[in-house]
Amino acid sequence: MPKSLCEPAHSYENIDKVKINAVIEAMKRKGYEVTGDNPWQVDTQVSRVKLQGSWDETTLTFTVIVTDMRWPATCKKIWKELDPFFEEISLAEASDMEEIYKKFGL
Repeated sequence: MPKSLCEPAHSYENIDKVKINAVIEAMKRKGYEVTGDNPWQVDTQVSRVKLQGSWDETTLTFTVIVTDMRWPATCKKIWKELDPFFEEISLAEASDMEEIYKKFGL
């Protein structure tokens, strides 16, 4: 895995395959370009913020790194947007995904 521009990388637990698919769907709904398949490359189309997400199927852990960004993006701003979303996904049941999309305006 490449080094994150925003160290340390952030990892989220209790992310199964259904939740991975929900995360990818949410990012696409937000207008992000998502390519690849574990790891996934995400171009947010904003301030050149690019992310990479990888999933460990055995531990159900999803790890996100920042691979590119430009001003005015900061690590603090990026994690402030991503952490609440992933924490909500981590605690949710698969049947809760549509409600989470609504909560985050997706």
